[in-house]
Amino acid sequence: MTRAGDRVPHVRAFDELCRLHALNFPPGVSTFDTPAASRLHRRIASAWLPQERAIMPMLESRGRIIGAVYGFIERGEFFQYQMGWDDTLARISPGRLVVGSCVMQALRLKLRVFDMLPGEYEYKQQWTDSTRWLLDLEAQNPASLRATVFNTLRSARRKFSQSNPEERAA
Repeated sequence: MTRAGDRVPHVRAFDELCRLHALNFPPGVSTFDTPAASRLHRRIASAWLPQERAIMPMLESRGRIIGAVYGFIERGEFFQYQMGWDDTLARISPGRLVVGSCVMQALRLKLRVFDMLPGEYEYKQQWTDSTRWLLDLEAQNPASLRATVFNTLRSARRKFSQSNPEERAA
């Protein structure tokens, strides 16, 4: 186990996180791997990892990174933002191991909360049985053509997804 900034420089650690994340989330599934998000998080990571406002525990095996978790620290709470792992090593569960390392680091930092953020994934249920509810609130200008087009396209996509069983299964 290591963490960004120890044996692995922050920039390389972020590159490894992106590589591992892409192994688990195909293009179009995660916004994390879009160019805009990548630029934003590279800037955040380069500033916040050295300050421990963000942490990135990593799992190494035979000289290569096989798992990484990236999250933020604010007011004594940790917010797990993204992760990635080498799925060719599923038999040793690198994703579960690196989350365990992240929990241990959060305990060493005396953080009060370890929040895995929204999403119903099996690994989250394996770590906790508690849930915090989240409310999404959207506000749009009703006179905006851009907002009207966005809402129309989103409604059409949702309708199509509900009527197409193959889309729902994907």
